[in-house]
Amino acid sequence: MSAVLPDNLRWFNHPNSLHVAEFIVEHGTIVADKVWSETHVHSSGGGGYIQQGTGYVNAPTVHSSVQTKRELWFRNREGQEYAIQVGESVKANSGNDVSVVWYTWQGNSVRYQLSIVNRTTRHWDGIVGFESSYYRNLCNVPSPQDSGGCAGGCLVVLVVILAICAAIAFGVNQLPIPAIVAAGVGLGIFASVQSASKEKEKKKNTTQQVRAAAANAFDVHCRKVIDSLWKT
Repeated sequence: MSAVLPDNLRWFNHPNSLHVAEFIVEHGTIVADKVWSETHVHSSGGGGYIQQGTGYVNAPTVHSSVQTKRELWFRNREGQEYAIQVGESVKANSGNDVSVVWYTWQGNSVRYQLSIVNRTTRHWDGIVGFESSYYRNLCNVPSPQDSGGCAGGCLVVLVVILAICAAIAFGVNQLPIPAIVAAGVGLGIFASVQSASKEKEKKKNTTQQVRAAAANAFDVHCRKVIDSLWKT
């Protein structure tokens, strides 16, 4: 059974979020700390050909890598036990009194580990920065209205009208209408492209700023949840 946080810590809802985040805490004890290594082997390259008794054959190159795995077995206060995958740097040992912080999206049954708060060592470990970056991608940022195309199109029409008026006023022979119209269209298209490019860059910057602000707010909320557990 999970501990119930106060509503101001249990829920996080940013104005630009696509989902409401719910924070879940379980109090208990580390009952086992298991570390092991896994070796992964794969090959690449190799091949060749043999034709009429001649040719060549290249042996493949064999690559191997060793990964260290670690899991903490956690027993909550209701007696339930489960394993938590952690990194080597997490400071926790068997017998430590800890709280495990998770979060999920409202209506979602999948939980994501956020932090392990160790009250025995007065230390906490987690992946808050990674989670805030992940959260950044779950923000819904309203798209600014793209007015670049409209502005460029209006400029094309305006230049063409001015060109025709100038041709009528100064005489067709002095200012050929086709040349003036072509120049006006070219200027209008150039202005349209420039305006659209600036609008796209502005939209991109706005999106990044809003998402970064939402991720920072999520990160701050995570730390408030963690800080509250020292008093539990």
